[in-house]
Amino acid sequence: MTATDVQVRRGFVLGPDGHIEYREAGPRRESGKRPLLLLHALPQSSRMYLPHMERLSGERRVIAWTMPACGDSDRPPTPYTTLDEFAQAAVWLLDGLGIDRTDLFATHTGSAVAIALAANHPERLGSIVVQEVYSYGATENGPARLHRAHHYFPLRADGGHLLEIWRRHGGENPGADLYRVMETVVEHLKINSDEGVQDLYGDTGWEGSAPYGMLRYDYWSALPRIQARALILHGSGSPLGEQHDRFVEGIPNATGMRPESPSLLNINNDPERFARIVLDFLDG
Repeated sequence: MTATDVQVRRGFVLGPDGHIEYREAGPRRESGKRPLLLLHALPQSSRMYLPHMERLSGERRVIAWTMPACGDSDRPPTPYTTLDEFAQAAVWLLDGLGIDRTDLFATHTGSAVAIALAANHPERLGSIVVQEVYSYGATENGPARLHRAHHYFPLRADGGHLLEIWRRHGGENPGADLYRVMETVVEHLKINSDEGVQDLYGDTGWEGSAPYGMLRYDYWSALPRIQARALILHGSGSPLGEQHDRFVEGIPNATGMRPESPSLLNINNDPERFARIVLDFLDG
């Protein structure tokens, strides 16, 4: 059985701000292990976890969340300006699925939401693994670094923005898996809009909704409120690793790990290692 052979179910929970997309695998019945909630990076959706569902599920129910305004989740009627609102949307998903308490893995943008979720709703989380989290608003070059990663590609009549996004995701790289690139580009296109939010998110468009909250979030005051057993991950060569120790020391029950990596950790670069690190921590 390969990582893509597992049956993945897809559905929606209707919350106060619209439909929330999710994908899940593994048993729905009681298995003796807490479910595992997965929070994705931008500009992607729960689809990014499809190649990893079989490795992570087994005896555990695994749910991948699509953040509001991403993928096929609805854009909130009033655009979010705080990470707390994204954390509340994650709680609406758990409520809709009948999950009282869950473990969690989050990466990149999802890691910012994970910190707010763990701080605001400690009773909902057991163990958490948070990858490449960073307080961009606490550093001088943080806002510019975040903007380079998340911005709107203005729509062009000749379709030139499509090629820009294709290049952004490596479509022209030698040996690129064009099927996977296409999937990533399609997810990006769903959030590549500034309709109705030009005056709020500026030239980041809807992709800037979570980063807007990230820049204004006080991570250091939130960390002591986290009760979950936590593992903080930064790659050994990650530029975000400069804050690694502060995150580990700020959470009362946290440990840290710096896996070998030339830069930021990416779950697709070594899927087996990714699954092993997460499951070893959760099962330990």
